[in-house]
Amino acid sequence: MIELIVVIGIFTSLLFISIPSYLTIRENVALKNESFEITSALRKAQNDAIVSKSGKKHGVRFAADGMSFSVFEESGPTIVEHRFVKGIKIYEGAGTEVVFNRLTGQTASATITVGLSSGKQKDIMIDETGKILVNDQ
Repeated sequence: MIELIVVIGIFTSLLFISIPSYLTIRENVALKNESFEITSALRKAQNDAIVSKSGKKHGVRFAADGMSFSVFEESGPTIVEHRFVKGIKIYEGAGTEVVFNRLTGQTASATITVGLSSGKQKDIMIDETGKILVNDQ
């Protein structure tokens, strides 16, 4: 009986040690997925602008509350809207639009910082030529 209590105590201790690690891994994966969603949306808008889809500019609009973004066509409706998972928001670049020029895919440079409330963040940088980079902070 004593052995069973010791084994249950060890198992419980290991469980309490591993839970914070699991939650951290889960948050990091969510941040990585959301930054991938942003870069994918930026690249889609850029590609649509380069091929001059519908003869218009295309872009990505980041909501002022920092909780979502949408892909749009100039003077047209929103094509795709994406809300971030709980705990992730835009800390820099909320309320901005990244609009890609037709045929060239160029845009004004911008930095979008997306992150967790715990402090881990990723910078998504777009330069004037349309190059998109993702950096961890």
